[in-house]
Amino acid sequence: MKRDLSNEIDLTEALQHSFESDYQRPPNRISVSAVYGLLESWEDRPPDLLGMIRMTEGRAKHKMIQELLPQYQHEVKIEYPFGNLVLVGKADCVGEDHILEIKTSRELKDKAKEWEVCQAKLYCSLFEKPECWICQPCFTGEKLYLKILRRVKRNEDWFKETLQTLTNKIKL
Repeated sequence: MKRDLSNEIDLTEALQHSFESDYQRPPNRISVSAVYGLLESWEDRPPDLLGMIRMTEGRAKHKMIQELLPQYQHEVKIEYPFGNLVLVGKADCVGEDHILEIKTSRELKDKAKEWEVCQAKLYCSLFEKPECWICQPCFTGEKLYLKILRRVKRNEDWFKETLQTLTNKIKL
């Protein structure tokens, strides 16, 4: 049976276009969220259609949670030059003495992933905060809360080593 395309509005191209700028950065700018992948030599490729939909859902969840946390600064951008490179990040929620890094996976997590821990460690040093809490929004039907998956402490020795490793890996 043939589909009737006259009753559809195809949004695929518009969604793909909305993600294009995320993957067209100058080679000397490194996103905090890409550091772990660079250190592990992961292949960097744009997300597929399902990945883009999940990322769009994640952005909506972030916005909702951030609106419920007025005591924090939201989406705080930072740029940290080192050598010929610039580390670029945007923290979800920055508080007086910690950062909240919100993870909006569809499945409930038991613990933070290693790439999330790397991101949290970087934020601690970049924003000069003693801790970053990796958390996930949870809804029980009667309660909405942030589950803290891991509290990550600032480690300046690790930060310096990581920047040195990035400098060695990325030759401009």
